[in-house]
Amino acid sequence: MNRGTMNPSTIHRATRTIVAYSSVTIGLAGLIRGLYVAGTGMAMPEIDRMGLTWFYGTEQALVNAPKMILTGKLILGISFAIIIWSAMFVHKIYSPTVFFVLFLLLFIFEAGIGLLVLSISTCLAATRINKSLTWWRTVLPENLRRLLMKLYPYSLTAVLLLSFTGLIFAVQSFHFPGVDPQTFVIFERPLLRAAAVLYMFTFVAGFAYDIQ
Repeated sequence: MNRGTMNPSTIHRATRTIVAYSSVTIGLAGLIRGLYVAGTGMAMPEIDRMGLTWFYGTEQALVNAPKMILTGKLILGISFAIIIWSAMFVHKIYSPTVFFVLFLLLFIFEAGIGLLVLSISTCLAATRINKSLTWWRTVLPENLRRLLMKLYPYSLTAVLLLSFTGLIFAVQSFHFPGVDPQTFVIFERPLLRAAAVLYMFTFVAGFAYDIQ
């Protein structure tokens, strides 16, 4: 057996699933920011042709490469790495460390304060994919665990809808006739904040599902 992979019977599948989805959400948010940084740092014709609008981007990175276009490429590379790792290697026993490093790099270059809480929560949840959930079994009464277990699939579905809808609005690339791009921004942040809160609940619901 590969030393980096636990026996399949020891992997908490619900926890693995929600960690993978939350990490992909973070990675996609990073991709959007990477396009923004690259687009504002250098007027890329392909972005102009796609009709992407970045007029409402307000976050500033903590660290910038000498050229903004390079910063954008770094963000894109880190984000792609997060998505690939989430899709293929999330079950590895050293995933929490990998996620921590990637999320830290993304935060340094992308400065997505809104993703900070979700990044930390995802790292913590990732430590439970291959580890005992004894503490959660003690903290969560059996009746509550059963309720959370039943709610888990619905919570997972809802959080995916909220997060991906929010990300679509964040792209601001949909020029509907008569719709100001600012309209997308108005809905983007509430949707993503609601998704972040619901992710917290879904992590716990996933633990309950795995315990049962």
